[in-house]
Amino acid sequence: MPVLSTGEMVAGPPLDYSFKELKSVLEMETEEPRSGGKRRPQKDDTVSGEVDGAADAAAASGGPAGASNGTADMTKASASGAANATLLSASAKGGANVATQLRPNASPIIKKKIRKVTLAVKLNNNMIDSITDLPQALEFVMDDPLRNLQWIDLSFNQLATIQVELLEFKQMKALYLHGNHIKSLPSVERLRRLQKLISLTLNGNPIECFPFYRRYVVGALPDLRTLDHSTITDDEVSGAAEWFKAHSQRAKARKERLEEQALAMEA
Repeated sequence: MPVLSTGEMVAGPPLDYSFKELKSVLEMETEEPRSGGKRRPQKDDTVSGEVDGAADAAAASGGPAGASNGTADMTKASASGAANATLLSASAKGGANVATQLRPNASPIIKKKIRKVTLAVKLNNNMIDSITDLPQALEFVMDDPLRNLQWIDLSFNQLATIQVELLEFKQMKALYLHGNHIKSLPSVERLRRLQKLISLTLNGNPIECFPFYRRYVVGALPDLRTLDHSTITDDEVSGAAEWFKAHSQRAKARKERLEEQALAMEA
C-alpha cells in the first residue's frame, strides 16, 4: 500500500518581545521571546547519535583501560542489532505484502505534516528609537520575514518617524505604531507602498494633535479598514478622499508660492 506525505502550514503564535526593555531591534538575536518559536539552526541528529553512542560505549568499557573489552562488547551488540534489523525488515515486508493482498484496491495512506509559521511579531513597550536593522533582525529570528510577516506591533517605543524599512514587508496587513513620537504627518503617505495594509494605529503620537489627522490618514491610505482600532466607514473614505485631494492641491500651490518668493529674494 503506497504511503503519501503532504505538508500544511498554519499560523503559529506571535514572537513576543514586548516589555523586554530592548533599545535596539538587533537585541532580538540574543533575547528569548515570551512566546512563539524562535528560529533555530537545524541539528544533524544522525551525527549526534553517533557521538552519544561512542561516548556511552567508552563509559561502559571503563575508558582507555577497558578499551579492549568495550570493543568486544560493541562488536557483539552490533551483530545482535544487525540480526534483529534483518528480522524486523523481513517482518515489515511480509506485513506489507499481506496488507496488499487483503486490500488490493485500497487508497494510499496519507501522512500529513503540519508546520507552524510565524506571521506576527510583538515589539511593543520597549525603548526602540530606530528600526533600520529590522529586516536583518527578523531574518535571524523567523523564517522568511519579507514573505511571512503580516502583523507587527511597535507601539509604545521611541520612534520619531515612519521609516522606509517597514516598506520591505509587502505582506503586511496590520501595523501598530501608537504611543511613539511620530511628528511628520506626510510620512504616513509612505505606507501606500504596503498595498495589503488594512489596519493601522497612530494614536498617541504628536501627529494626532492635528485637527485633520484622521481625514489625512484615511485620505492618504484609502484601502485601510480600521484606524486606531476604529472601523473606517465608506462615507468616511469618500469624504476623506475629497478632502485629501483638495489639501494636496493647496499644499502644492503653497509650495510653489514659497519657491517663487525665494527666487524673488535671490534676484
